[in-house]
Amino acid sequence: MKSRLLRIALAVIIAILAASLAYQLSGSSSKATAVKSTEVYVATALIERGTTLNEALQLKLVKVEIYPDSSLPSDVLGPETSQTATNPSSTDLSPGTILSVSQFNADAALTSITGLEMGMVAVTGNFKLEESVARLVQKGDSVAVYATFEESDASTLRPKTKMIISSARVVLMGLSGATEVDATGSQLVTLSLTPEDAGVFIHAAKTASMQLVLLRPGDTPNAPKPVSSF
Repeated sequence: MKSRLLRIALAVIIAILAASLAYQLSGSSSKATAVKSTEVYVATALIERGTTLNEALQLKLVKVEIYPDSSLPSDVLGPETSQTATNPSSTDLSPGTILSVSQFNADAALTSITGLEMGMVAVTGNFKLEESVARLVQKGDSVAVYATFEESDASTLRPKTKMIISSARVVLMGLSGATEVDATGSQLVTLSLTPEDAGVFIHAAKTASMQLVLLRPGDTPNAPKPVSSF
């Protein structure tokens, strides 16, 4: 009798343990099922500002990885959402960056690889060492442009110097960003200008000698009086 009761008690204990284990396994499975994941684009190399998502894909600058939804931004980009990003990137994207729509926003459509804004044009001038602030000028700096030209005064020609552009942003140095000077000791400097200032710049480049003046960020100097030769 005691042996029979012992077997019954043991069977009950085993049943309880089995039910508990089954419940725990069921809960773990439910949690695993509840964790959703998504295929996303991740940068594998530097994606420079002004690059579209399609260009990045063609150049194999991105790869597809799977991340849990809880760790992703709401506007994440992946194979299923790539069509939502049609503009160029608004900033450089480092390797390992998870791509999102906000990185390819509407403002980026107004820029090119040089960072030109809407309504601006890029114009290049060739400047000697002493005309480009001893090569202190770099991409992103602000400069003023002065020009020295011959002005007719009655029967004589007198050189005069005046500021022709009060502030311009440097968008490129040299060829494709190279900062080296050429064999003549000159350096190409590309500026972002309004079309009107571009006309003044091109005319001065053809008829006068120009000088760049490095400005503090955000500064715009007052136009000085023209300076006559001594």
